[in-house]
Amino acid sequence: MSNSLRNPALPFLPGFTLSDPTRTNFAKSHTFDVRNGVAVFDGSAPGIGGSPLPGQRPRSTRTQGRSFASTVGVSDESLPSFIAFDRKVLRFFAYFQEGVVETRYEAYRVRRVKIYYYLEDDSIQVNESRDDNSGIPQGVLLKRHQVPKTDDSGAHYTFDDLNLGTEVTFYGITYRIVDCDEFTKNFFQRANVALGPVGEYPVDPHAIRQAESRPHPRQTVAPNPEKLALRQFLRNDRQVLRFFAVWDDREQPYGDLRQFVLHYFLSDDTIEVREVLSPNAGYGSFSVFARRQRLPRQLQGLPDPRTCDYVRDNELAIGHTLTVFNRPFLLYDADGFTKQYYRERYGRTEAELTPLTLPRESKVVPVREIPPYQGIGSEEDSLASVTQLVPKPPKRHISIRPELGIADERIFRFQARFAEPGPEDSDRRFIISAFLADETLAVFEPPLRNSGVISGKFMERRRVKRAGSDTEYIKPWDLHVGEVINISGHRFLLLEADDYTYRSQLAAKRGCDFIPPGSALITVPGAAQQEAPVRRPGQPSVVDVQKALGQIKGALAQAGTEAADIVRQCETEGSGQVPVTALRRCLVEWGLPMTEEIALALMDEFDPVGTGSLSGQAFISAIDQASPL
Repeated sequence: MSNSLRNPALPFLPGFTLSDPTRTNFAKSHTFDVRNGVAVFDGSAPGIGGSPLPGQRPRSTRTQGRSFASTVGVSDESLPSFIAFDRKVLRFFAYFQEGVVETRYEAYRVRRVKIYYYLEDDSIQVNESRDDNSGIPQGVLLKRHQVPKTDDSGAHYTFDDLNLGTEVTFYGITYRIVDCDEFTKNFFQRANVALGPVGEYPVDPHAIRQAESRPHPRQTVAPNPEKLALRQFLRNDRQVLRFFAVWDDREQPYGDLRQFVLHYFLSDDTIEVREVLSPNAGYGSFSVFARRQRLPRQLQGLPDPRTCDYVRDNELAIGHTLTVFNRPFLLYDADGFTKQYYRERYGRTEAELTPLTLPRESKVVPVREIPPYQGIGSEEDSLASVTQLVPKPPKRHISIRPELGIADERIFRFQARFAEPGPEDSDRRFIISAFLADETLAVFEPPLRNSGVISGKFMERRRVKRAGSDTEYIKPWDLHVGEVINISGHRFLLLEADDYTYRSQLAAKRGCDFIPPGSALITVPGAAQQEAPVRRPGQPSVVDVQKALGQIKGALAQAGTEAADIVRQCETEGSGQVPVTALRRCLVEWGLPMTEEIALALMDEFDPVGTGSLSGQAFISAIDQASPL
């Protein structure tokens, strides 16, 4: 049917139709498609060969179907229109008349618009320039799209329908084109399309009436105050002078030098004062010191607007003191717009517009005094309640063992008693634990039957200051057997230490990591040199056991006792075996010299196997044979 010739007056019967011998395109149109994953049917697709089906209207020819001088050398098949005419827009200047029925002064109003025609897709947009205080909606009057024609043909406007002197109707509004820009003229010239003559905008009664209503500059009659106020508002709307000022109130108690910004609104001669609040200023969070209003020169009761004298813009100047509600404000600087305004309006010189230099006052920062420690809890924990409103647990400093790269988890333990005990405290014993990780001390009292003293934790684990010092603390490496230390006012005598503590302290003095049990720590005269742990260069020699026994024998003679008495006091139920720990404690209690090196030397000499006890008779014989020192 689409490829045949037929007379509509003849019946549609065989023999009354003829084939078109000139047709060469018999392709079927693309009607089925998939868009966004949905199968759709295009009902507007033409029939075979592009011929319209019964009831269809022929498609209009778009701009991209034509060839212009701007695309010379590029055919329509090789370059699509949205590339050839990308960002190319024709601009026409037009107007339309809008009827006015609410007033007797005018019957219509002329509104000037700009018609933009986008060549890439034949879309049209209509814009109207915005006028201040027009009172009518302006801007984009017609959004960009393909505008259909009004002849019910289904076609839309193309650039062939736009020319100078023509009228186009978009959705019931008729626009008359009077001019176009230079690009549009060149485009029509390359397309070999003749442009019409340039037209003129008609006279607008509303614009004429507005021009006549403006007052003449040489007005001799008394002006209307309302009209003058309106004229001032229209001329100076959104123009604000800004001055920077200070209010020096330091002569008053608790006064301060406060910073302000003064805004002068030229539209109605009102003034607003805002305070510049610095961080931690201590003042309220509201910055408006004086709301926007006309400022009277002198405040005496409530101001009368009819007779009150207000501050004007010609009275404001840099270096001038302005009284704002009986408070003196010194204007020391202004912004660039304000300075330019006074140059042009009042002819002020650069010397008059030079900002003032304010003297900077040196604020004395108060020194925070830390109250003395009251002894409740740790000192770091008590200090957190001084420096912070909401105290947080103090961070502990953890010591790292350099040879291992991990936290030092070693603990030195000592047995101690009161250095000067009373009769009721003579039998009390304590375990002092020194933690090397954070250099803290803890004191524990073992239970003692029928003593009447509550045993358990004597002192919480914490750092302990040295007696008489406020900055130095007792460190674990400062504790040695036989010394007296002061812990929170209690003097403790260190009686003995465990074997791990002895060997760790001796190893630190000799420059090695640790001395394991059974290692040779002494040198016996006349005997073969035994294997000893590695020492650093310049380390002192090991302890001579005979010299140590001589020191003990001399100390026993001065104390008026014998070695047999010490052994009898320390041996276990008459077995003849003396525990090493009990021997250390007895020697310290008798005031005999007992350092870590001497204690380890005696232990390795009389207990090489490491059983923890030695023969009392052998110890007595060694003391008797030694030479007293």
